[in-house]
Amino acid sequence: MNTKPREGVPEPGYSDRIDNFEILSKVAHGRGLGCMATVGAVVFVFVVPSICARVFGWMEIGMAVRLGFLLAVALGACALFVKLHSSSLHPYEAVVIAKRQRKTMRMDIGDDGKRCPVEQIEYVTIVKTMAGVKKRIVETNESEPFAWEYLNVGDSFRFHPRFHFPYELFDKSSAPWIRCVDCLEKNPVAADRCRRCNLPLLK
Repeated sequence: MNTKPREGVPEPGYSDRIDNFEILSKVAHGRGLGCMATVGAVVFVFVVPSICARVFGWMEIGMAVRLGFLLAVALGACALFVKLHSSSLHPYEAVVIAKRQRKTMRMDIGDDGKRCPVEQIEYVTIVKTMAGVKKRIVETNESEPFAWEYLNVGDSFRFHPRFHFPYELFDKSSAPWIRCVDCLEKNPVAADRCRRCNLPLLK
């Protein structure tokens, strides 16, 4: 059997680029833009009811201000919850021990405005950390199932919560591609930089 490694494919091991200045700067810049967008959205939902009240007379100005305040508080609370949840995640190393796929039902609002059941597919990747803790990575068909698509049973990997694509395989030699941690572009494993944003790849 030919065991010669593919050209440019790294030997098994985790990358030392997780603290790469170029990568961390791009991640920090993205977070800054995200914070600015959130603040802008909060201000927007606060002032829009008042503008509509003055221009179209849909409601009294006092009621519009209260409505805008409530919408801004709700949006701000949601953004804060997401921020706190993200900051509570910690890096870990784990091994994939099982993968399961199941269909579930959830209620949604149809085109006619009525609630109706919608079928949803859950992709569950079960992993065991080096500390012996089992974790379930649950994804659905409503978004791209990153872990389900990239991790196979038996794979050792690291979870990097600060990156948009947080999964890094220990052995990348058999991987079909490697994603950019920021823009999510799929790149050849032999590549050194992302072909879309030119950011260094974790290898």
